[in-house]
Order: sequence, then structure tokens, then C-alpha cells
Amino acid sequence: MGSDAHENQAAEKFGKDGEAVADEPPRDNAGDGHRCLEYGKYDGRPPRRHPTQTERDGDRKRAESEWDDECRDANEQIVRVRVHHRPILSYRATLAHRLASVGVAVALAVIVTVLMLHFVNPRNSFDINRISAADVIAAMANTFFRMFAAYVVSLLVSIPLALLIVSTPLMQRILLPIADVLQSVPVLAFFPVVVVFFAAYHNFELAAIFVIFVAMVWNIVFEVIGGLQTIPDDIKSAAIVFNVTGWRKFWYITLPAILPWIILGSLLAWAQGWTIVIVAEVLHTYIPNGNPSQDLLGLGSLLVDANAQGRTSVFVAALATMMLLVAFMNLFVWQPLLRLFQRFRFD
Repeated sequence: MGSDAHENQAAEKFGKDGEAVADEPPRDNAGDGHRCLEYGKYDGRPPRRHPTQTERDGDRKRAESEWDDECRDANEQIVRVRVHHRPILSYRATLAHRLASVGVAVALAVIVTVLMLHFVNPRNSFDINRISAADVIAAMANTFFRMFAAYVVSLLVSIPLALLIVSTPLMQRILLPIADVLQSVPVLAFFPVVVVFFAAYHNFELAAIFVIFVAMVWNIVFEVIGGLQTIPDDIKSAAIVFNVTGWRKFWYITLPAILPWIILGSLLAWAQGWTIVIVAEVLHTYIPNGNPSQDLLGLGSLLVDANAQGRTSVFVAALATMMLLVAFMNLFVWQPLLRLFQRFRFD
């Protein structure tokens, strides 16, 4: 029995023909093909070698280095896009929207052009007893341009003034009471002084615009101040964390936050302006030894002079024209802006 076992071991080692047979490597339970093609057969390739600890550490360090390089490249690209490129606004617009945008741009260009021509060569002389439909239309244009010029100046003054008032608690304690007192003073209280000052330079247009400006500006100032105080603290904290300062802070945070209040203040300012323009265009009552020929042609002067001279038809025409102008602005300007108002509110 011992000789039979010895012969079996020799046959397994050298084969039936006497050739040496390589030892079979251990079978891979995962089924790797390079180790075991079939059970008991070896494909001749060397077995898989497990990496050493040093090789594993090197692979991990290389992977971490590649990841850091990718993150750094991505951050540099983000910073480069934020600093050197402006965001591109893309939106869907119908043909009607595009035509409306072109119409608004053309209308603004026409208004600015006519406004400049009006102040270069204003038409202010008129005879209340010889008023035609063309005179009423010219009066409407003059009144609108005076209101528009005063509003633009009010807008340019009120926003920086409101930002200055709320810039620091100290400035707020000093300037806010002063602005409150100035806002409480009636415009007509110092209107004679203003008229006399501008009359010395023979510039009655600027006198009327200045009075309308004073009536408008405080409505926008206090509304903007209220809007600045409604900005949430988390928005301010986010601006500090991301280092958003200066012009970027004003453009991306402050202006969207105060835009609803600018719209609301503008609506109140124009309402106040319509009440003052009637007096601002009738200058002869505030000029020493003045006469009606010194009045500015406008809807306000037509209303006052027509009522004084008993021209009922002119009075009704001027009043109807003013009402149509106010209704047109309310329908096509203030109502769309009030709908836009809702998109920028925090609450």
C-alpha cells in the first residue's frame, strides 16, 4: 500500500509521460481569469500581486494632489468668471414684447429730445383770450416736461441723500431730524424767494422746476429710507461674508431692495407735483409788479388765468387735458410699475 501511494504522488508530480507538472496556484474565489481558466489548469501568467503599504500611500497622495488641482482650477475659473465677465441675461420674449420695448425706447428718446429743444427755445408767451387746441397741447407738453425734469433731479438727489442718512447711526441721528423739519416746511412758504432769485437771472423755467423738485424730493427720500431699513439682517450678513461691497453691493443688494420704495415714492412725488405745478407756472403773483404775461405756458397757468378771465371753455379744456394725462400715466406707467413692485419685496 505504501508503494501505491508513492507511485500516485510521482504521477501527480511528473505526469504520465514523466514530464514535470507545475504546481497549481490557489484558486481565486472571485473568478479572476488570469489565475484559473478551468478548474485545475493554470494559464501561465504570474499571480496578482497585492500592493504594498508604501504603494497604497503613494496612490492616495497622487489622487489627493489631482483632486486639489481640479478644485483649484475650478475655483480660479469661478473667480475669473465673477470678476471679468458680466452675467448674460437670457429670457423668452414674444414679438409683442420686443415691439413694446422698441416703442418705449423710441418714446424715451423723443421725450428727451423734445425736452432739450423745449429748454433751448421755450414757448411761454400766450394770450388767454386767443387760446387754440394747439396751445392746449403745447401747454400739456410744457407741464409734463417740467414735471419730468423735476422728477429726474429729485431721483438723482433723493437716493444718495437717503443712503447718506442711513449710512451710520450717527448720521441718522443728525440728518434725519433735519430732513423731517425741511419736509414739514410748506413749499409755497419760500416760493416767493425762489421766484425772485431766479427772476434776477431771467430764468423762470428753472424757478418752476425748482419748486416742483422741492415738492417731490422728500416723498422719495423718506420712502427710500424706509426701504433701506427693511433689508433683512441675513442679506446684510451674506454680503459681509462674501465681501460684497461698494458698487457691487449697491447694484446687487441695495438697489433691488429699495426699488419698490422708489416706485412708491415716485408715485407720491408725482401726485404732489400735480398739486404744485398749478402754482409754479403762475409766476406773476410772486414777482413784484408782475403781470400775467410773465406766466409760463402750461396747464396750471391756463387753469388759473382762464378762471380769472372767465374763459370757461379754456378752463374745461385744460382741466380735461390734465385729467387725461394723469389717467394715461396711471394706466401705462404706474400700474405696470406697481406690478413690478411685488417682485422685489422681501416680505
